[in-house]
Amino acid sequence: DSRIKAFAEQCAKALSPGGNGGGRPTFTDYFATYDLSSDGRAPSADFKQIFRTAAADSDKIDADVADKQVRLDMFKFVTGTIEQTAALVTGVLYELARNQNIQNHLREHLDSELDEHQQQVKIDQLDRLPYLENLLKETLRKYPLASVVRRVATKPYIVPGTSDRCTIEPNSLIVVPVHALHHDAEHFPEPGEFQPHRFPGQLSSAYMPHGSGPQSYIGKHFVELEAKLVVAMLVSRYEVHLDSSNPGTPPDSLDPRSFAGVRLKVVNRSGVRESRMYTSLQQLHNGNNEKFMFF
Repeated sequence: DSRIKAFAEQCAKALSPGGNGGGRPTFTDYFATYDLSSDGRAPSADFKQIFRTAAADSDKIDADVADKQVRLDMFKFVTGTIEQTAALVTGVLYELARNQNIQNHLREHLDSELDEHQQQVKIDQLDRLPYLENLLKETLRKYPLASVVRRVATKPYIVPGTSDRCTIEPNSLIVVPVHALHHDAEHFPEPGEFQPHRFPGQLSSAYMPHGSGPQSYIGKHFVELEAKLVVAMLVSRYEVHLDSSNPGTPPDSLDPRSFAGVRLKVVNRSGVRESRMYTSLQQLHNGNNEKFMFF
């Protein structure tokens, strides 16, 4: 298809160092600046250089191929987190709309940290908003992005506490029910309630919204950072409510896609109608000082 080919060419150009021709930072410039060891300078120890060096050290791949492969992996990393971020933000906003006291408490924290005329949230400001971190953790507990985690056993394992010495054999597929663990009252009292005050504190081993161990979701920190930025900017500027005239269908915590039936009302805190909002996450309907958000 000619459109797909054109899109691929544009992506390749944008992802190539200096490919935009306008002197503006490229896609990769936002993540890392790297130096080739062959140019006489010491290579940097940033994220991209680590992967590039590891790939180039192989006898089966040259530096140019390694560079292209890393750019491709980074592109997958960023684009692959879009859906995860949207699902997390959706869950947070839905719970804030249902729990106005929690929303007001978060807004108090945001107002104390963010300037009234500030257009962007800074990373160091997010670090000073622990309640926002707690909100994300509780949302991921109630609506885990993956309801199960699958692993393959690499060696025999005897399950402790089993009278018949139940053994998991090598190459056996193990399915960990993350959603069930997150909604187990033994680990999280009143699991059906949204309670950000569960955190901080020592996280239970049953808490694994991104999986666990070295095979956990590689984009988890990036997803949470993006979600914090979006939620902070939205809640600092708008009030979020359930649309009482058309509340829609309550979402199923097992299926993030079920949020598609939820309708929220977004009210500008200043009472001034604005022409644009974060349209990547919702569809807006014009009103006086009210906007409607569909998931």
